[in-house]
Amino acid sequence: MHNKNNKQFIESLAFSLILFDSLFVYLSKQHLGFIAPVNIIVPIFLILISIRKGYLYILPPRNIVILLALCSLGFISGAAILPEYGIHRVLETMSAVTAFIIGYIYIRWNDNEKSIYTVLLLVGVVYSLVCIIALSKLYPSIFPIVVKLWAFQGQLIERPEITTDQNFQVFYLLPAIVILATPLNKYKLSIVLFIIISAFYILSALQTRSGILVIIGTVFLCLIAPLWTKTLGRKKTSILPLLFGIGIIILLPLILKYGSNILIRFTSTDFSTGLGRLHSFFYLFEHIYNPLWWVPQGNHELIELTGNKAHSNITAVFLDGGIISLISWIFIFIIPLIKLGKLFIKKKLDNISTIVFIAGSATMITQLTLNVPLMDQVWLWGGAVVAAIEKTRHDTQTNVQSEARITPNPTITNDENIDSKTKFSGVKLKK
Repeated sequence: MHNKNNKQFIESLAFSLILFDSLFVYLSKQHLGFIAPVNIIVPIFLILISIRKGYLYILPPRNIVILLALCSLGFISGAAILPEYGIHRVLETMSAVTAFIIGYIYIRWNDNEKSIYTVLLLVGVVYSLVCIIALSKLYPSIFPIVVKLWAFQGQLIERPEITTDQNFQVFYLLPAIVILATPLNKYKLSIVLFIIISAFYILSALQTRSGILVIIGTVFLCLIAPLWTKTLGRKKTSILPLLFGIGIIILLPLILKYGSNILIRFTSTDFSTGLGRLHSFFYLFEHIYNPLWWVPQGNHELIELTGNKAHSNITAVFLDGGIISLISWIFIFIIPLIKLGKLFIKKKLDNISTIVFIAGSATMITQLTLNVPLMDQVWLWGGAVVAAIEKTRHDTQTNVQSEARITPNPTITNDENIDSKTKFSGVKLKK
């Protein structure tokens, strides 16, 4: 086991770096005076992995490789056509594809549940502590917050920002929350509950409604997942909802007191909040039937109409990469997630694949209301979803072959007329 863990060290490090990217940017910008581009380092790890284990080790299935190439081509062509983008868009595309491959190889070839759980919990604990310290203003010189303003009924309301955009912070808290679905001891349960409570506090302070709703949905999915994946342990399914209900009742006065700004955002209906998501989504269908819009058009027209970029990632992919990127994106992200969901319903997933399904579902729902066509966190879990499908398919085939090897041959007759070749075939012949 020790040797196996060592073999996965580079993969684990690369996976962790992607999850910690916003924290490195946040701290380096504050204390070093420049943005540390940690995502540029990740391709180096990918090259090292390829040298050590061969290029076939890092490649997803052939159809996915082709789709990744087509999707990248769309985004790169958009960078060449649209004045709002430049060479940095090409680098973003390369970074996103690299994150996808890292997510794929980390899940596809890693059977060490403890190692995966440890990485995800570490990410959740670190982000929770950093955000809580920043919001408490205990060490503002070390963990500063950026205050942004938005208007509601003629009144300016402060909205803090920490390691990344307020709406993107949920991507860095989600990975640890999916551990709630796994078999829990008291120690691990305490950490997960701390992260969940912290996530609600942080996202409420950041006033991100989509983040709050996604966390609620993720917790719910974690609690019901053992009904389909028995090895996750079903005791939590009946006990934890009761504890959550009691906790909400006890803390309701504090929730209402400190969550007033997030409650305002739930009741507001201007474009920058609820209606913007809906309008952005339908904006895609207003133009997708026009062949002139099949080449990348960018966000210029939508910004003129609304003052904002598309608050829907599927629309953002279409505007930035054209029809080629959109179709490829659907087959890279949506179709595999549906396939993994079917395997989940059929009770064919192991513990690792189940938490990947939960994380992948939460990430998909979140990105549908945001503009993150090339965000590494989204592509990382997209690769993990594809890996979980391949892993499940391989494990199923292996189990079938194992059962075939250990199943004894059917009983054959003692008929003296059966020749020796027929006896060894294990077939019972009729007289």
